[in-house]
Amino acid sequence: MRSPKEVKELFLKAEGAIALFEGGSRFSVAAANELRYAGKHLAEYIAADDDASKKKYLQRAAQHCERALRDVAEAIDVQALASPEEERRLDLLEKLKDSAAVMAGITSLVAAMVVLLGGF
Repeated sequence: MRSPKEVKELFLKAEGAIALFEGGSRFSVAAANELRYAGKHLAEYIAADDDASKKKYLQRAAQHCERALRDVAEAIDVQALASPEEERRLDLLEKLKDSAAVMAGITSLVAAMVVLLGGF
């Protein structure tokens, strides 16, 4: 089972990747939906009273974050294949590498939310 910290890091990684491809494409919507489901399970994790429930909800949240990352990877592949120029594919890969700045902003936002919610 993943720790709450690992799930948080996975969530942030997926959210940062999605932010790079926002714009209403069906692929970014699929990935965003997976993070919505992950958030729902994290809320259930926070509210759960027993360890078995906490474990179940945390595992489900991790699975949704992993699916979101796969959805983003698929979106990159589809966009790269749809573009006849090799330069477009390289540009998409470069944007993904440059996600550190996006991740820093998201990390700050999530950290503030964690403080407000009382932590994971």
